[in-house]
Amino acid sequence: MYTVRLISGLIFIALGFISSGQDVVVSVTGRYLGNPIPLDTLVIEDITNPGQLVFGPLPQSITTYIIDLSSGILVNGIEENSTDEGITLIINQPGYVQIGIVSLAHEVFAFSLYNSLGVCFFHENTTCGPGSNLFEIETGKEGFNILCVTSQSRKACFKVTGCETKTSGAQLRTAGQFISAGSGEKGSMRKYGKGDGFHYSPGDKVRFTAKKSGMYPNTEPCYPNNGDSIFIALSSPCQGIPVVQDYDGNVYHTVQIDDRCWMRENMRVIHYSDGSPLTDGTGVGSIGGDYTTKYWFDYNDDPSLSPIYGKLYSGAGVLNGASGIGADSINYQGICPTGWHVSSDEDWLKMEEFLGMDSWSLGLMMKWRGTDQGNKIKETDSIHWGSYNYYSTNECGFTALPSGYRIYDIPFGGLGEDGEWWTSTRVIGQALIIRGITSFLSQIYRGAGDLDSGLSCRCVKD
Repeated sequence: MYTVRLISGLIFIALGFISSGQDVVVSVTGRYLGNPIPLDTLVIEDITNPGQLVFGPLPQSITTYIIDLSSGILVNGIEENSTDEGITLIINQPGYVQIGIVSLAHEVFAFSLYNSLGVCFFHENTTCGPGSNLFEIETGKEGFNILCVTSQSRKACFKVTGCETKTSGAQLRTAGQFISAGSGEKGSMRKYGKGDGFHYSPGDKVRFTAKKSGMYPNTEPCYPNNGDSIFIALSSPCQGIPVVQDYDGNVYHTVQIDDRCWMRENMRVIHYSDGSPLTDGTGVGSIGGDYTTKYWFDYNDDPSLSPIYGKLYSGAGVLNGASGIGADSINYQGICPTGWHVSSDEDWLKMEEFLGMDSWSLGLMMKWRGTDQGNKIKETDSIHWGSYNYYSTNECGFTALPSGYRIYDIPFGGLGEDGEWWTSTRVIGQALIIRGITSFLSQIYRGAGDLDSGLSCRCVKD
């Protein structure tokens, strides 16, 4: 039987299936704020043995998709509340009927037509393979009829009518695959087999990508096992503010996280909103003890990295010379565009609480805190975080990257492994509260960063 898996405290019920010993059949569910949502498109890539499946457009009545990776097909396509045992009446017109059958293995079905007197005037057997099978039935001239579709374990009957203009008798023919959208809505499915470039074998690494209009797509790379439930979190831009632009013309996407609107990328501006420049830190060497110069840095002095990871800033640079105070009620614009502010310690605490961090952990300093909140803000996949990034979900859409850091006596480090962000909140002396995540832990670090360090910055809407 199909299994269920507990993910982030939520149990998702999956469908039962029977598969052969070599088949790997998984369920894929898109989620928004923890709730299942229908997808527009589902892309499946075999990373180990490159190949790709694309299922879509998908009907909006389905939120969980059963995928037979071994065959490269979508197994289920019927609405989740269906009571017809996987036998769906898709089109019912005088003289013409479409029937969809979801079959989990090779299964023989009998199609029989009975007239109003109960006399069978048409009977034909056909074998359904695993997946979603579509059949067309010409019901002939007969008037009111009953169409019964039966197998050894299933049966469904429907009222159908003939058509007087038909010149031939009843006929049955196969018509490919289908996705039933429910409530009479029609859909379609693309079926890809091994001959079409998808050559999955058990043990391959697979990337699942969920896409939905108006939302950010997200991926879930994994080594799927038969019966796994795979959940892919999607996020959305801030309402009415999908993007924001800085003084230099850089464009940043936004993401709504709880009651706050965050930028989805690290800042990479080199001017404040009034046009005054920050100081280029390229090649400056040690800046130990310099708490006032408003530096920006490209990681390792390499400008090609900044479009991906953003720039690093000294404490004075990120706050435009302000040293920060402990009152989070004061927003510091710093390097942010007008109407935005450098994320405060309170902004981070609110996000961490929203992601499930307990109150005791929230208050800790100089500690790795929480449980899996770090994974919930990391970008998924191994493109930037490396092959050990197994459990990140990017559940809230923050899309944290391992952008590294600059320390006054060890100029650069951590690219591909660590991400650290300033807050505008002063902790003690010449230091601000910071946040950090690393590739090897699932938690979020809350500590202090000296102003002569170089860290990343995220902005929050005022």
